[in-house]
Amino acid sequence: MTLYNSIRAEILKLRYPPIVWLTGFIICIVLAIVFTGYYIDVNRAILLGRNPWNRLNGSIEAVFSLFIAVPFVVFLISSAVHIENQNHGFKQLYALPQSRTALLLNKLMSLLLFVLFSVLILLFGQILIGYTLNVIYPESEFVYFELPLQKMLLAYFQIVISLLGIIGIQFFLSFRFRGFLLPASIGIIGYIIGSILSSLNTPISFFFPFCYPGIARNREMFDSSTLNIDQVSILNKIEGYSILVFVLFIGLTIFFEKRKRI
Repeated sequence: MTLYNSIRAEILKLRYPPIVWLTGFIICIVLAIVFTGYYIDVNRAILLGRNPWNRLNGSIEAVFSLFIAVPFVVFLISSAVHIENQNHGFKQLYALPQSRTALLLNKLMSLLLFVLFSVLILLFGQILIGYTLNVIYPESEFVYFELPLQKMLLAYFQIVISLLGIIGIQFFLSFRFRGFLLPASIGIIGYIIGSILSSLNTPISFFFPFCYPGIARNREMFDSSTLNIDQVSILNKIEGYSILVFVLFIGLTIFFEKRKRI
């Protein structure tokens, strides 16, 4: 089976209704929160003479990265691996004359592509909200300012990078512990602790990957000024840590799964 066909088969498995509903709900809730805020009090949300896209983009990116993204990847990965375990899919796949490493990486790649696809849908919804607000409130002037698409793509790229450490941890937990409840519960507890540590502006958050989406970039909600995190470079040290944690836990997953007897 070619790499393309393997990844395509894994993506098709993600069409399981709960996963689709989860993705749709997450995207809708992020867009609905920000749209409602603008709709109720557009005069305070829009600053005359300034590009309204900047504030809209910052609001949606903050809501997603600080409050929604972590629970989303926790439930996505836990449910995707649980479905495979429930149907004894891995036992069947491990019996095939194919490298377990390749099988695990195909599963991981399909999950990453699904996350990226979800982010692109959110980005499209973000643009749609801007033009919808312009129709309802012409004074918002969205059509008179340039859409900073490149800046938006970079912001979401950085959010995804900051999530990689959590994705790696959740991938590892979902394979180590059978079932959905335990890996998901650990992930949600990590999210709660991470949110608290992120708000406290403490260096301890450097060592807790569930904090990374909250502190990697200044979203004007948590004060991370004393942490001396670079906000200018394309990738800062927090995003670098996230990549290292991702590689570590994916490596551990492959190590333990290769030793597993079926």
